Amino acid sequence: MTKKMLTAVFLLISLWVYPQTGFTCSFEESPLLAPLLNNFDENDLTADDNRPYVFQLHYWQLVRDDGTSDNLLTEQDFLESLAFVNKVYNQFNIFFKWDGLTNVPNTIFYDIEDRDELLTAGFYAYVHQNGFYVPGQLNIYTHNAGGGSSGQSTNDFMPINLNWQLIRHGAIIHEIGHNYGLAHTFGPLWDQDNPFPHNCEHQTRNPGDLGFNANTHGDKLVETYATPYSIDYDDVVLDGDCNYIGSAVDCTGELYINPEFKNFMSYTRSDCYREFKSVQIAKMRFTIREVFLNGLESLRDTIHRKELYEPYQGAYTEYAGQPNGDPPLFQPGFEYYFFECECPEQQPCNVPSAYDDTNFTYTNNALLHILPDEIDYSAITHPNHTAMAIKHPHEAFWPQPRRCFDNWLSPPIIGGTITKFNDGIYNANVTITQKDSLQMNDVNLINDLDPGLYNIKKSKVDGSVEETNLLKENE
Repeated sequence: MTKKMLTAVFLLISLWVYPQTGFTCSFEESPLLAPLLNNFDENDLTADDNRPYVFQLHYWQLVRDDGTSDNLLTEQDFLESLAFVNKVYNQFNIFFKWDGLTNVPNTIFYDIEDRDELLTAGFYAYVHQNGFYVPGQLNIYTHNAGGGSSGQSTNDFMPINLNWQLIRHGAIIHEIGHNYGLAHTFGPLWDQDNPFPHNCEHQTRNPGDLGFNANTHGDKLVETYATPYSIDYDDVVLDGDCNYIGSAVDCTGELYINPEFKNFMSYTRSDCYREFKSVQIAKMRFTIREVFLNGLESLRDTIHRKELYEPYQGAYTEYAGQPNGDPPLFQPGFEYYFFECECPEQQPCNVPSAYDDTNFTYTNNALLHILPDEIDYSAITHPNHTAMAIKHPHEAFWPQPRRCFDNWLSPPIIGGTITKFNDGIYNANVTITQKDSLQMNDVNLINDLDPGLYNIKKSKVDGSVEETNLLKENE
């Protein structure tokens, strides 16, 4: 192992401080997935109908027993992470729905400073046995350990663990890629006694060439070029825009051609995680379609895309104009339009209409428009008298808006007071009469009043008060 390789290992913990440094992960292909993934054929992609897949994602934060942490992240931090993930994966019609954030209190695991030690100490077994996971969906664990990240897929437990600094970094995209069937571009992990992976991928992409092995070595994908295992490999040089300009050679002594140092599944410079190749996208969607939803349907499952139209927290008001201290909030990372809408009188939408119910009218007037990069998450809410649309190229999302919220309900009147100004002017000479709900809701309330100057206060069930000043004259 060269000195350059050692440098790559020992700088992992300071990825954000030294952004030129890469990370490593301990991913190994799960024996549960491997036989099914071998059925992927990059020359036959006709089965993919490009339909949207939506998965729930739950974040877990490792803390001390007393709930403290030297690097305690907030819900806002994790929502930013989810937005980052969605902005990458939504391009491939793969979506993630926020399922929440939970702390995992365990001082013993919290104090471990090495990722591999964290795993060998039984962290995954601990969280699995103690219910710190959600079956069948992605579970992402953050910790203080150095060493980068690790993604694996076993049974109904889909865990990823990351140093807390990596939740808005290419590392999280990389690890989710592993969960959806992708290998490292360079193949199995290298070790310090063997600078070349034992299945060294050759440069040729032509199946007719002697030595062609791109479909059986490296990541076993021909479209992705043979790639050294790290930017710290001898003679690997990237320019300022992450283009490869080096003179590195593979295990046969041949120069590398177009190695994948912009690829999410490589070990590259921190600012260079930028792309998936089309074959990698196809393989992830194959994994979801043929492995998760067919081969392992009892262990992994998607949720319906309608869940993206449900708030992750908060609630709708029961009455129109009612103050709402806990409004419905929607996860960031999408482009939302809230178009003016109106429901039929015989089918009111005092609560948002069902996802499949589009029996309402709407205009192109957007009362609220939210961009994917919105950072004020309190602004991503659903205004009254609007239907929401997620602007995404797939016809399942755009242009049809969903869930018209057209609430005109007024809160019930539960009582009130009628104050008569006895002198016909506003002064202290008044007569105040208390009224119950039945009296205040009487349609003849005003008609039955004698001529004079009045102040009428109607108390409503939500605590609000409707106040009216009235001068009733002789009829």
